[in-house]
Amino acid sequence: MNKKIISILCATAIICSNINIVGNDKIVFGATYSANNRAYAQEETACVYDTNNADIYTTGTAELEGKSVLDGKSETTSIINKETESETVSETVSETISETVSETVSETVTEIITTEPVTTQVETTTKGKIKAWEKYDGKYYNDKKIVIEGAVSKGIDISKYQGTINWEKLSKEDVSFVVIRCGYGSDIKSQDDPNFKKYVEACEKYKIPYGVYLYSYAVNEKMIKSEVDHTLRLLKSVKAKPQLPVYLDMEDNSTFKVANKKLCALADYYCKSIKMAGYDAGVYANLSWWTYKLTDPVLNQWYRWVAQYNSACGYRGLYQMWQYTSTAKFNGINGNVDANFYYNSYCTTHSGGKWITKKKPTLFEYGEKRYICNKCGLCTKIERIAKLKPTGKLNKKSITLKVRKQYKKLKVKKMTAGDYVVKYKSSNKKVAKISSRGVITAKKKGKATITVTLKSGLKLKMTVKVKKR
Repeated sequence: MNKKIISILCATAIICSNINIVGNDKIVFGATYSANNRAYAQEETACVYDTNNADIYTTGTAELEGKSVLDGKSETTSIINKETESETVSETVSETISETVSETVSETVTEIITTEPVTTQVETTTKGKIKAWEKYDGKYYNDKKIVIEGAVSKGIDISKYQGTINWEKLSKEDVSFVVIRCGYGSDIKSQDDPNFKKYVEACEKYKIPYGVYLYSYAVNEKMIKSEVDHTLRLLKSVKAKPQLPVYLDMEDNSTFKVANKKLCALADYYCKSIKMAGYDAGVYANLSWWTYKLTDPVLNQWYRWVAQYNSACGYRGLYQMWQYTSTAKFNGINGNVDANFYYNSYCTTHSGGKWITKKKPTLFEYGEKRYICNKCGLCTKIERIAKLKPTGKLNKKSITLKVRKQYKKLKVKKMTAGDYVVKYKSSNKKVAKISSRGVITAKKKGKATITVTLKSGLKLKMTVKVKKR
């Protein structure tokens, strides 16, 4: 075996042994999970939608058609691409003339590992003062002590699993907001979160801004409407005034099987209904759901909350909140809790925008228009567009026929789009008869009124005079 091949093999072996690609964490479905990932109790197994998997958080653990999606690779792995690897190997081969192969390999590995990611790096002199996921000098840093660009505040999301919280202690922590679960699934009282009311009251007492979320099982229109009712009932029952959006939590395995377009339509319906009730609205899902399932642009108008347990969020679209861990610790809460960063992509003024017609009105259904902010692209208002008014007239006001003659040219003109004839009627069938196709037959001398009824309810009339032959 020649020296070039030996060099390449040595370089490859040392690179692999020195780079920690995943460690003991499992990267599945776009989020990194460690062995101590959160596990919830399963008393919700009575939920009418999924008796085997009720309310178990599946963020990052569901399978995408049986395949793992490695979107959440660790930062160490991401800094090594094929081009770098190729260049490094070629340099190693060219340097095999050197008498000491091990030195060449060592230099190669050093070059790879010290490649800088495209992120704001902290000065060496300040690294010692920075703690993972904490704020320093007005900026938040991740576990690699790299600035989390755009993060303006840190918060938590909670449910009954956090139990009794010491809000006095928590209010002194770096927790700028809280998102509270109100319940899960359809509008059934047993599926309310029992701690929702006291959590809302505590946030209001300690002046902590809060949002709300409902864990979803909806796979069709009937179920999503019930989840809207569930959410609004609970919000109204505690007179909640959330400063953050009300989110639909989409992560359950039972909903993953729904086609993308339909799933997005269900989410859009939920958000639209919540917005029309006076609250901001959004959707929560993990990275892979956002990348592969929730892809319809209709969701661009709503707040996005992305879950990915990693050093950085890998979602390429616009989002306002990132859930970066499920194992955060805060004084006042026993055990682990989900933690999140809020980004400055949130627009507070919504100055300037335009109305977009989302749905044109018909004779039978209201239309819908949404006011979209020019700055952030979010929906700030929704209004109904009035139903269309029925219009139409008959091509003749009156006709004269001889006995046994027919009139086959009866037509409705200027009829509103979507309307149609549902019934023809003669006031005197012995004088003039009209068929289901609108053909008038003169029977005997006299006068009759023909009434044409449209689906919209509009009635159009004409007079028929019948004379002797």
